[in-house]
Amino acid sequence: MTDTDTFPPRRTDPFAAPPEYAQWRDRCPVQKVTFPNGQEVWAFTTHEGVREILGQHDVKNLTANRFDPKFPALRAGVGGVPESSNLLYMDEPEHGRMRRMLASFFSQKRALGMRDGFQASVDRTIDDMIAAGPPCDLHTSLSLVIPSLVISQVLGVPYDRHEYFQSATDGILSLDTPKEEFGPLIRSLYDFMVEIVDRQAADPDDSQLPGYLLINHEPSGDITRGQIAGLCTLLIMAGHETTASTISMTVIELLRTGLWDQLVADPTLAPKFAEEGLRIQSIADFSILRLAKRDFEVQGQQIRAGEGVVALLAAANHDPAAFPDPMRMDPSRDNRRHVGLGFGVHSCLGQNIARVELDVVFQTLARRLPTLQLDIAQEDIDWKHEAFAFGVRSVPVRW
Repeated sequence: MTDTDTFPPRRTDPFAAPPEYAQWRDRCPVQKVTFPNGQEVWAFTTHEGVREILGQHDVKNLTANRFDPKFPALRAGVGGVPESSNLLYMDEPEHGRMRRMLASFFSQKRALGMRDGFQASVDRTIDDMIAAGPPCDLHTSLSLVIPSLVISQVLGVPYDRHEYFQSATDGILSLDTPKEEFGPLIRSLYDFMVEIVDRQAADPDDSQLPGYLLINHEPSGDITRGQIAGLCTLLIMAGHETTASTISMTVIELLRTGLWDQLVADPTLAPKFAEEGLRIQSIADFSILRLAKRDFEVQGQQIRAGEGVVALLAAANHDPAAFPDPMRMDPSRDNRRHVGLGFGVHSCLGQNIARVELDVVFQTLARRLPTLQLDIAQEDIDWKHEAFAFGVRSVPVRW
């Protein structure tokens, strides 16, 4: 293949994959694209192909901060979370060892046990919204607040520092952040978590991730305090902005399509709408990057050792072969195979917590603010096109 297209393309409809994805899929399910630095990378555009490549043993992550110049990167040459705790870029067997260590804490059972705490946080936040009265910005008044409160509950991070880690993650996820600013941002967030972990070590709490690891794994040498801080840093980066955008964008989609009334009539549909929101939005679309370890073939395309791969989540989740009429939000759809939270061994570690969090938010909003509506024209909504995680800056609403 010789034809290449510039990557990443821009969404023309916030609730659809970039139109180029369908063009590439029609042309060839595995399309060569050109990154901003001139690097050519294989882009997977079908649901079948994305799942296959993410389950592929012949590709690897970048082994943390040991940068390989061949590795596909939209922001190259900058450091991140310390390599010994960066699950995103960790390969086997260390990745499996670390995931197994964390499995119990992030289990569905434990996530469900956090529900009452999440519910109390959502109720208080909506109480504040109602007390302030409409109109309000749902994104800043609720969508950004709830993930901050959840992070405080799960990681033991003081909520009064939420403006700091909210600002830090926003800068870290922005494609426009200069290289000389990106590294210090991550190091600052990591140093912040080192302080939190050291403070918790004096009286660890098993209900919070640092305490859980300090009690169950640090004494045996399975993990160090620095690694615990690195894992927590990664979770703040991966779980705050993405969850906030998922809340806001799902509410916008429900309101603009008239499906809000369906949720109000039956709030128990919240988990199904949440799954459809995760599928349709695919906000972490082009963040899954891999490097071929050896020659292999996928969907008729030969991939050579040392070539880069990007698995396009939005392309997969908007593939009509897997999801007929893919832009339509349908709570009755069987979407269990969507890849909005990734797929394979590197799927989202906190997905059980995220699902409970989204369920509580959407159910509670529908019950307490049934007359919710947008207070802005859809075309005037300010979208974040320049970020690794697509999202929105504000959502004016009234009720």
